[in-house]
Amino acid sequence: MLKGKSKKAFTLIELLVVISIIALLMAILIPVLNKGKELARSIQCKSILKGLFTAHYSYFLENNQLVPKTSGRYIGEDFDRDYDPWFTNNAFRANLKLKPVSEEYKNCRLSTALQPYKASYPLNKICPGAKYALKHPDEKLYPLDRSYGMNADTYNVKTTNAFRDLLNETGNWFFIADAMDYWFNYWQCDKYTEYGEIWDGYPNPKTNGSVAFRHVGKANMIYFDGHLERLTAKEVKSKLGEWRSRYIK
Repeated sequence: MLKGKSKKAFTLIELLVVISIIALLMAILIPVLNKGKELARSIQCKSILKGLFTAHYSYFLENNQLVPKTSGRYIGEDFDRDYDPWFTNNAFRANLKLKPVSEEYKNCRLSTALQPYKASYPLNKICPGAKYALKHPDEKLYPLDRSYGMNADTYNVKTTNAFRDLLNETGNWFFIADAMDYWFNYWQCDKYTEYGEIWDGYPNPKTNGSVAFRHVGKANMIYFDGHLERLTAKEVKSKLGEWRSRYIK
């Protein structure tokens, strides 16, 4: 009499155990993988900031000016400034081996109509965590002013005693950082914590003048001496406030 062949198969309980183990491993590994990806993005961002810093330093040596300044004009008692920010300065752009932009482009933005600047920077100059900038390309170029910004107090150093103190304390003052505008300042720098990668423009800008804390709740900041830190909103605002209380009058 032939004996029937025994069939080996997983029981329902064994299958559920295997699925549970896989789910547990995924729950452990996915955050680790995401953290690794974010670390890579942060490292790439720091490399870009270093490049911007080097280009600015070269500009300083070539032109005997601290940074490419914003030019402006005043009409009567009303503020009416043509913005010509650092990232549109052609001498600075040349240090990054980028094509010059026209005068029409550089003067296209008025304080009464803060429309975005035209995209003019290649992808490799944009923070990989700058979602707004990355979603708004124009002929394969991107808006740097939605990726990095300069400390707004930099514009005051020649009209206050801060210039002398800046030269003595380059390691204590922010220069360029992850930002949602081409500038950032003390009273608006932490808007990002509420609104994130949002830009509404003018007259109700949510994140203009804001540091962008897009690297796991922290922002990459480069100082005037070239060293980098990754800081929270509380840390950034504290340091900006300390500088303003000492030097910006």
